[in-house]
Amino acid sequence: MTDAITAAAAFERHERIVALRNQAEQTFIDLGRELYWFEQEKQFLALGYPSFESYLADPEVDISRTTAFKLKRIYKRFELELECTAAVLLPAGADKLDVIRPHVDESNAEEWIHKASALSRSDLRQEVRLAFDPPPEPEESGIVGEVNGSRVTLWCDTQSQVQRIMDRLAGLVQWQ
Repeated sequence: MTDAITAAAAFERHERIVALRNQAEQTFIDLGRELYWFEQEKQFLALGYPSFESYLADPEVDISRTTAFKLKRIYKRFELELECTAAVLLPAGADKLDVIRPHVDESNAEEWIHKASALSRSDLRQEVRLAFDPPPEPEESGIVGEVNGSRVTLWCDTQSQVQRIMDRLAGLVQWQ
């Protein structure tokens, strides 16, 4: 009997947690909308703040610049540009929407919002990497060096990447 009561209590608590999570995500979506228009219409000036950032820093508001701009970007991309409803966005959540935001357009929004809703954060990041950041094809030649007696070849796309790596490893590696 104790296991059934424990399982029932756990499920009830789980349902409350999910409901609160959904309320929090709805708040983030709403906050992004309000912050977007507050800055667009420069309403912070009417309240005596010299900048949007100074408004965010006010102890009463106390929203980090990073969070504010992330929520505004999500609102702008998904609700204004792609005309998605908050109800469609809610299951994905703000963090995962921000992961897919740079890659979403009219042709793939539904697919990526669905993935953001269904996948864990780490799985979503991996999907995005595979879809949009394919690994570069190695060229025929690389830079050969030696690290602790082992031969190493570095493949770089540009000479500036080569130089950056060599600068960082200066003194640690003997390059040929």
